[in-house]
Amino acid sequence: MHPIKNLFSGELARAMLIQIQKLKLDLESGLLEMDQILRANAINFAVLAALPAFGLSLLLLVFVRTWALREEEALCKFGLVLYTLDRLCKAVESHAKETGEWLSLREDIFDLAKLDMGMPDKLIVVSRLKWMYSCLLPYSSSRLPRL
Repeated sequence: MHPIKNLFSGELARAMLIQIQKLKLDLESGLLEMDQILRANAINFAVLAALPAFGLSLLLLVFVRTWALREEEALCKFGLVLYTLDRLCKAVESHAKETGEWLSLREDIFDLAKLDMGMPDKLIVVSRLKWMYSCLLPYSSSRLPRL
């Protein structure tokens, strides 16, 4: 009967206020539940945030370990090379002195033991050892005993 009066103080306004209060309560309840979920998962979020740093440090640890093992293996191999070169020196010394090649042969063997010498230079020295020194060549037919 009184539409303007009912608009501000009637059942429609009252129903709208109740609906707004219910919506506000539902919203606050949802926010409270969301806050509880976030608190419960705070540890999960912290772990998830630290996961990339943990993965990176694990990868770095594996890299350092591999590098250290390869360095140790390289040192062992270098030691074996030095031992082999020493045995070569001792094996050919007397024969190289007889042929007059001992001083230059010894210098070439020492060059192979140097750390600062590059691989191409060492290959040249090895090639020279293979073809230049007669004391390292297999016995020729003139040095073989006759039957």
